[in-house]
Amino acid sequence: MKRVILLAAMFLSAVPISAQANYPSRQEIRAALKDVDYALRRFEEVSGKINFTRWNAPYARVEASQKYLDRVLSGNRNAREWMSDLENPEKGVSSLALLRTLERLNAIAEAGDGLACDVIEYSKDLGLAIELRDTGTLAVKAAEKFRPFLVQQLEAQERELSLYRSANKPRQ
Repeated sequence: MKRVILLAAMFLSAVPISAQANYPSRQEIRAALKDVDYALRRFEEVSGKINFTRWNAPYARVEASQKYLDRVLSGNRNAREWMSDLENPEKGVSSLALLRTLERLNAIAEAGDGLACDVIEYSKDLGLAIELRDTGTLAVKAAEKFRPFLVQQLEAQERELSLYRSANKPRQ
């Protein structure tokens, strides 16, 4: 194992700086996670105002919307675990945690818009519908800031993998 690490270190030190992987910094990710956390909290706050008992809709529709909201909120709880992993300096930045966090923002954006339509249709609460739409927009903006970190991470991993493969090609 030490031999593999030593070889990897020697290989990467021999690669020109421009070719070495450029991972996103933990500080950049932390700053973006503040926007992600705000979008999660805001969605939870606004969606908590939905009063399903006042909807003028068939029971099956109300129940389906409640279950949908419960799934979204459950996903938000999972997202907080991924976010804490991304902030943990003892762990490396996980591409999977970045991806899942980005997916969560997309889910919030979709849920904010979908629930806003339902609120307008079934409870005629325009103010709440606007708030829900705004949470969707907030999540989209947070995702726009966050997405480049995932792309940068994957590009860096691809460069490393490509360099590793070219260094370990069987000699013919």
